[in-house]
Amino acid sequence: MKVVRHQGVSVAVDHPAVWFEKGEQIVRDLIEILTHHDVSRDSLRHLIASRRRLARGRYRAADGRGCLMSILTERLPAHKQIHGKADLVRFFGRGASPLAAEHSAEYQPAKWLVRLVDGQFCRELRRRYGRACELFDYEVVLEVARQVLALRDAVETTLRPRSLVVANAASGAARGQETRGQETRGQETRGQETAPARRTSRE
Repeated sequence: MKVVRHQGVSVAVDHPAVWFEKGEQIVRDLIEILTHHDVSRDSLRHLIASRRRLARGRYRAADGRGCLMSILTERLPAHKQIHGKADLVRFFGRGASPLAAEHSAEYQPAKWLVRLVDGQFCRELRRRYGRACELFDYEVVLEVARQVLALRDAVETTLRPRSLVVANAASGAARGQETRGQETRGQETRGQETAPARRTSRE
């Protein structure tokens, strides 16, 4: 089993594609894609649950199947879903223009993974992934997705109690201030009620 560490994320993958030289690059690229800030935990769960719908060679098939990027973004708002190359560049690329985004470093993992999934074993793809190209299948994707999801669930579980404590403390402080304000107003009212009436000059 190979442990791959990238951008603070560690995943353990037991798959022939990762055993060969440059196979780890596939996992690193998957980590880049699956930890993207617009990819939600629900997106990861949907991808894992849609194993039988994953297809190769096209973004979306007539029978409802789709490629990795299409299925991954299927639960996102319509303007963030990926149905073609232009959507892919817009989602993952960074730059002032579509051309700049297509050549940005952020776009490269998505670009090469799409070619890998589609079986476009060109010279450039083999330079990036080596012999791992021929052994790749969707099980690598799903294994990395499961572990990334587990890590994100663990982080959410850890952060949620703290956020609740902060929220409850803030709410309690607000209620305390409100109560003290009410007590102060009550004291002022009682003071006005017990104060002796001022005698007028006519008396």
